[in-house]
Amino acid sequence: MKKHHTHARTQIFPFLRNIAFLSAILLTVGCEEIPKEVEITHQRELCKFDENEALRGAVNRFKAKQPIHWRRLAETKNRILNYRVGENTEVALGSFRGSVKSNIIRWYGQYGQTVTVPNTTEELKPGIMVKHGTMIGNSDYYLLDIKGKFETSMGGVTVKQDDWSTVGIICQYNDEELITIKMTGPTSETAKEKKNLIKFAEDLKFITFPEDKQ
Repeated sequence: MKKHHTHARTQIFPFLRNIAFLSAILLTVGCEEIPKEVEITHQRELCKFDENEALRGAVNRFKAKQPIHWRRLAETKNRILNYRVGENTEVALGSFRGSVKSNIIRWYGQYGQTVTVPNTTEELKPGIMVKHGTMIGNSDYYLLDIKGKFETSMGGVTVKQDDWSTVGIICQYNDEELITIKMTGPTSETAKEKKNLIKFAEDLKFITFPEDKQ
C-alpha cells in the first residue's frame, strides 16, 4: 500500500509543477506593458470612401462644418444630414427634384399661411423670401423665416406646435437638383441659431470624385 501511494505522488507532483510553470508564464506575459504608440510603416492609397466618411450622405456627398453644440443624428430617407439643436429644434439637409416655388408654398402651408409666389425667384417679395448669398460653387440661395402655429403630419400623426419657426435655405444647385436646409423648432431657439445655420450653409461643400465623371 505504501508503494502504491508513493507511486501516485510521483505521478501528481510533475503535473502540479507543470501547472505552476504555466501560471508563472501567463502572469509574466500579462504583466508586460502594452505599447501606447504603434508605428505605421505602410501607407495605402486613399479612395473615395476616405473623404469625409462621417459626414457624407448615402445619396449625395456633402462636407459640412457643424457648430460644436449641434448633435448629429442618423440620416433618414429625406435627411442626408440631420441634427438636433437645443431642446426641440431640428436641422435637416435634403436634396430633391423640384422647384424653389413649390417648396416655399409647402413650407408656408405648414403654418397655415397661403402665399403667392411668382414664377421666377428674382421677383420674390422680401416678406416671403430673400436672396441672401451664395453657397456650393457660387449657387444662389434664398432664405425664409416663417413664424406662427406649426402643423404637419409625421407618420400619420398630426403634430401641432404654437410659437414655432422655420428658418429655411433653398438652393437651386443645378437644373435637376434642389438643396434645402431647414431648421424647425421653437422661435426662442431658432432665433439664436439663425446665424449658425447661414454659416453652416455657406461652408457646405459638395464632394466629387474623378470616377463620378466616367
